[in-house]
Order: sequence, then structure tokens, then C-alpha cells
Amino acid sequence: MYGISLADRKWAVILRRNKQRFSKSFSHITYGDATAALAAAQAWRNEIVRLHPTALKREKSERLISTNKSGIPGVRCRLGPDGKPQLWMVQTRIGSQMLLKSFSVGRYGEKAKELAIAERQKHLDLIEGRTSRHPADQVKPDALPVPPERWSTKAVTKAEVIRRNNRTGTSGVYCRTANDGRPRAWVARTRCKDETMHKEFLIQEHGEETARQLAVAERKKQLAKCLPSIEAQIRSSFDP
Repeated sequence: MYGISLADRKWAVILRRNKQRFSKSFSHITYGDATAALAAAQAWRNEIVRLHPTALKREKSERLISTNKSGIPGVRCRLGPDGKPQLWMVQTRIGSQMLLKSFSVGRYGEKAKELAIAERQKHLDLIEGRTSRHPADQVKPDALPVPPERWSTKAVTKAEVIRRNNRTGTSGVYCRTANDGRPRAWVARTRCKDETMHKEFLIQEHGEETARQLAVAERKKQLAKCLPSIEAQIRSSFDP
């Protein structure tokens, strides 16, 4: 997969676009499973590709290399034994094809260089498309943006991730025990930015199962209050 690799239960996206590096990881845990995380990684990659297209092939052909002595990319002068210009030569690669043409100074005189430059322009007019190493890299800059919703498919915040030591099956909900080790209350706890929401439901008052259900319902209310900040967190995590 172009720009995407699997590393330690997460998909890592690493792209280099016109000397600029973009990277982001998509955890299997955060997105629920590997498939959802991969879908988000691909969507983010495609948006980066759209926003930062590779260089045009023509632009690459017009770059002046260090060995060029004529000052014109693709055009060079061959000197005769006397050190004077003998031929003006044009060379342009288009895909797997190499276009070559030369103009003799003996035949064309001083116009040989001008003819070579004009021929080079004809070659450049035949070059189309952008530099690319993979089909997924050929997203057109004027293509429709990838909706942010695609990036955050099934995404959850850290507050919603069910930790390995969670025994309730619901993140942010746990059972608090008394000093003798017996269950005393079900607790709903949510941290939202700098605020911590906390509420307990005593088992003695509500019963074991009812107290747990009340804690789960309270947890949902707490998350709903945090929804604006959660959405902001999700969106900011996908900013290039």
C-alpha cells in the first residue's frame, strides 16, 4: 500500500511530497479494529496526496542539472577538435523513449543553437502528467476533497478506549469496592479537557445491576457533554 505500513498494532502513514514530510499513525484500538484504522489511514493519505500533488513531469524535465554547461536544460553543445562549437544537440526523455536531435553549426551557423532550443520546446510540449511511483499517487489536485468524516470513521478518543484492565466492558465505568473487598458502588468518570466529571451509584441503594446500568447511562451523558471537545480533538488529530 502506497505510503502505509503496519507497525505495532497501528497503521503508519509516511509520505514525502516535494521535499516535505507528512506522517500520522492510526491505532487499531482507537478505531475499533485494524480494518477501520486502515480505512481512515487511506482516506488521510488520499487527502494529503490531493493537497500536495507531485511535480509535473515537464517541470522535472526543465530542471537544470549540475553538468549542464549551456544554461538550457536538455540542450548541449559538442565542440570540435579546435574547441569551437560543432553541434548543438537536444535530448529529452519521455517515459521509456529518448528523443534526440542535433543541429550542425557548419550547416546552420549561429542559428543552430536557436533551432536546438526551439526543438527542445517541441519535446517539452509532448510531456504530460505528473511524476508518480504508485497508482494511488495519481490523485488530481482538482479532485473533490476527502470528507473529514472518512478520516474519523469509528474513531474514538482516549477517554472512550476500553483499557485491558477494564472488567466492566464500558470505558469510564468501574466498580468501587469497600474496605472488606465487597462491591460498594458503580462509578462513571470522564475527564474532559481540564474538567473531571464523577458520579457514583451505591449498590446498597440501587442494587448491583441497576447501579451498573445507571453508571453506564451517566457515562454516556458525560461523553455527550464533552462532544464538542471530542470532535475538535478528532479533527485536530488529522490536520496535515
